[in-house]
Amino acid sequence: MSTGTATHHVLCATDDVSTRFEALQEVHGRGPGVQAYQQGAAVHLDTRAPDEDWAGLTAVVVRAVGDLCLDAVPIHVGLEVVGVLTFFRTSEGSLLVGPDALQLVADLVGDVLIADPVNRELVLAHPSWGSRSRVDLAAGMVAVQMGRGTVDGAYALLRAHSYAQEQSLPTTARQVLDGLLSFADGG
Repeated sequence: MSTGTATHHVLCATDDVSTRFEALQEVHGRGPGVQAYQQGAAVHLDTRAPDEDWAGLTAVVVRAVGDLCLDAVPIHVGLEVVGVLTFFRTSEGSLLVGPDALQLVADLVGDVLIADPVNRELVLAHPSWGSRSRVDLAAGMVAVQMGRGTVDGAYALLRAHSYAQEQSLPTTARQVLDGLLSFADGG
């Protein structure tokens, strides 16, 4: 499950494949989850027959996790998209349920976890929100280090560094917060 603003924020993943895939989307700043969030519509990806929009990302995904199929479905609360639920599988083809059923599940997740005030507090208390806030804090620090930089520019710089170092965005953020990495002199 992920949420997004101008950037992709992974909240939780269920296994190693989904964790690595979501990290790739986060580092690249694009992918089916990002597109589903931005457009408010489900996105399907099969690495065995990729859409040309995903050709570059697909090659990286196959090297990192092997072939997979996925459906990234936006989570709606009312008219607002609050996140994306991604369904992964390593076998070819579509899920046993159609896109309307996937959208219903995603929207129910939104209603249960986000719209209900009691559940919202439980979700926000989950450790993955803390990890996300560390990335946000690191982006703020990088924006200050850059002088006139913007937070979006800082996220782009953090993603680029993560990509170049072949590491996750939270790892790069931890290096910034621990003072091991600074972009004050250009990175």
